[in-house]
Amino acid sequence: MKKTTLLLAFVLATTAYAQNQDDRFTISQGTWEFGGNLGLFWNTADVTEADNDKRDFDSFFLFVNPNIGYAFDDNWVAGFGLDYQYRKDKSILNTESGNETITNGYGFSAFVKRYIALGQKFAFSLTGSLNYQISDVELRSANPEIITSEQDSSIYGLGLTPGFVYSLSPKFLIQANLGALNYSRRKTTESGGREDISNSLAFRINPENINFGVTYLWN
Repeated sequence: MKKTTLLLAFVLATTAYAQNQDDRFTISQGTWEFGGNLGLFWNTADVTEADNDKRDFDSFFLFVNPNIGYAFDDNWVAGFGLDYQYRKDKSILNTESGNETITNGYGFSAFVKRYIALGQKFAFSLTGSLNYQISDVELRSANPEIITSEQDSSIYGLGLTPGFVYSLSPKFLIQANLGALNYSRRKTTESGGREDISNSLAFRINPENINFGVTYLWN
């Protein structure tokens, strides 16, 4: 009787484990991913300084990243993506004078992504990437609107981005990337010919590093 009970418990446990394995979130080997991410942020603020001067701040940021990937193993995806960034910051003093900065960035990245199942439809993702970006910056007077200087930058970087993924259907995923650990090497050339090289390592969780996307699966 005891042997029968133990055997029955073993069979039930094995069956439950197999079902759990079958039901977990899985991107099967051989699956193609076609997707993209979108980041959008804007902010306005009014500040009254100690001398009663009033300063208005306006910021707008847009990030677009189409990408394609291939699952070379279950829940392992490698691919590449393109990205475009636009940012505009304006600071105006007493509605009369101030500065405006406009940045356009164009980039390319190669990545490897690991999905870690948290359930049948939910997973944690971790993406390692190699990035290259060029950007141009215009620094101008806000009033009158005259370009005062320009900067060109080239940036090489390594990134590690955490995120979460939810399966809407067998063909569609929605995802959210939350922050990034980045190492970057930036070379900046100003309009006067001056060059500057800088290196940075930082983990950032701010509106510019939070983006959302939709992925289509094909196999």
